[in-house]
Amino acid sequence: MNRVAHRAGHKLKQAYPPTPFRIVAAGLLMAGGFGGAAVLAEDEPLPDCGWVLDQSLEAIGGKAVIAKLKNRVTKGTLEIAGFGISGPTALYNARPNRQYFLFESEGLGKQEEGTNGQVAWSIDPITG
Repeated sequence: MNRVAHRAGHKLKQAYPPTPFRIVAAGLLMAGGFGGAAVLAEDEPLPDCGWVLDQSLEAIGGKAVIAKLKNRVTKGTLEIAGFGISGPTALYNARPNRQYFLFESEGLGKQEEGTNGQVAWSIDPITG
């Protein structure tokens, strides 16, 4: 079990190296925020990033709605098909800058990481 803590102002990448698990988890969580993907014809250019973000913001109610949010819970199942790994995952966020992430699977065990805004920590049986 490894516990890593850094004071506010330090780069979190020191506490959270970009492991394949974290990259896949972040991608899945971000993709869920758009509610699905659009299909474009081969000759159609991709939409501008700013337009995509504006459309997403409008779809969820705009900046005023986001400003009212105090916390958020995202739950789901994370599956890494190529490795036969699957399990429940949860991400808890609270303003101003608190976060807790949990993933449990039979193959990887229980992985947790979080921050209270000043101290970041990680408990991961894989990296020790």
